[in-house]
Amino acid sequence: MKKYFICIGVIILMQTLAAQDVLKLEDAIQMALKNNYGILVAKNDLQANDNNVKKGQAGYLPKLDFTSGANISKATSQVGFALRDEEGNNIIDPVTGKFQTREVEAPGITTWNANAGLNASYTVFDGFGRRTNYQILETTALQSREQLQNTVETTVSQVINAYYQVARLNNTYNI
Repeated sequence: MKKYFICIGVIILMQTLAAQDVLKLEDAIQMALKNNYGILVAKNDLQANDNNVKKGQAGYLPKLDFTSGANISKATSQVGFALRDEEGNNIIDPVTGKFQTREVEAPGITTWNANAGLNASYTVFDGFGRRTNYQILETTALQSREQLQNTVETTVSQVINAYYQVARLNNTYNI
């Protein structure tokens, strides 16, 4: 089915370009390599997997965790002050026998709490898991490279086959 669409595409392209220039095989291959989404996706996968082949991704580096938090609260409080005479003695209420106080409202008292923490950890031995993880990352990058090569070769092969099939059909039409 894929070959059918490529063949139709090349035929339409050749029909469009027939009045201008003859489409050369090299030009058809270059256009296919430039505009093929399978190749573009394979290139992106290869780049991502090449970027992942790092010692840190495999777990060889220490791990640092940073946490922080903040809390702000605003409140209004009632504060009571004991009344004093000129000599500095507390004034006692003769009826109740208690100190006389004056209540004062303290609006907009703001409290602010903040915390932060830093945690560093490093695994000394994990049963060769880091080495295995690194080998998996390398193998994945190699596999992506091979998939890109396969996609490119398949696309070029399909374009060449479609190009020559169109040329054969064109010759048959002319005959």
